[in-house]
Amino acid sequence: MPKSINILHNHTVNSIAYTGTHDNDTCRGWYRQDKGQKQSRQLERYIGMAVTEENVHQILIRLVYASVAELAIIPLQDVLGLDESSWLNTPATTGRNWLWRLLPGQLTSDIETQLTEWTTVYHRY
Repeated sequence: MPKSINILHNHTVNSIAYTGTHDNDTCRGWYRQDKGQKQSRQLERYIGMAVTEENVHQILIRLVYASVAELAIIPLQDVLGLDESSWLNTPATTGRNWLWRLLPGQLTSDIETQLTEWTTVYHRY
C-alpha cells in the first residue's frame, strides 16, 4: 500500500479522522457501490475480517475512533448505518440536496449504548 496521510496508521495527533462528509456517500452506500471491488477488498485485508453491508459503518467508525487523530467526526447517517438514500449533498447538483432529516426514534437506546461504549473504549471524551 503506498504511503498516504489518509491511511489510518499514518494519521498524526494534529489531524481529524472521519468516515465522511456531507459531500460524499454514507459508509453503507459506499460499500454497496464498491462491494467486491478494490477498496472494499482492501478494507477487508486491512482489518483482517469480513466486511458486510450490515457492519461496514461500525467497522469504519471503530477505525476512526481508534485513530490517533485528535478529532473524530462521524456523520449521523453513518452512526445510524443508513444507505445512499441519506446522502446529504451531491456536489455540483441542485436537486435533492440537504433534505435528509433525523426522524423521531431513529437514534435508539442501542445506538446510544454503542456510541457510549466506543467513546469509552477509544477515550473519545
